[in-house]
Amino acid sequence: MILNIFKTLTDDCKIKNEVLHTGRRQDIAIPKSFHPQIKWFQEEESVTLKIKLTNPMMQKCEFFSDRVLYSAYVSSHHYCANLELHSDISTEQCSWKMECNEPVIKLVKKEKGEWKSLLKYKSAFVSYDFDHIEVEEISPSNGCWFMGNTGEEGCYWNSESGSESD
Repeated sequence: MILNIFKTLTDDCKIKNEVLHTGRRQDIAIPKSFHPQIKWFQEEESVTLKIKLTNPMMQKCEFFSDRVLYSAYVSSHHYCANLELHSDISTEQCSWKMECNEPVIKLVKKEKGEWKSLLKYKSAFVSYDFDHIEVEEISPSNGCWFMGNTGEEGCYWNSESGSESD
């Protein structure tokens, strides 16, 4: 009985080691890495990527003119992001750092302006960070916030006085 339990444990360890080293067991593919969730936002001259991994270890980030490669481990799981960018970056000015236990990558655009997307091709793992959208406040110079059709020509609602005026 004890010999059978030992044999079962030994066989189980062999299977686990085979899966870890080859990534395969009985034609079942085991993912070698996972893609992290990424939130991004942009400014005129730069793009910021927030990698949604908490306390990653053994991190590596490489910058190329049209691509960013990021990899790390979290709890023995390997995460890798190979990001083919929509536009070119200045690799020598790009950087990454840890903020609030998460990696943050700053890409410097080769040409100033707004990118219509981060990646050349869509990814389910990458989304825009709507917390960084700047809402422009519209303030009219004459105090009128909106025009209303009151049935009379030239009659507008004045937001400052709260009354109609011509």
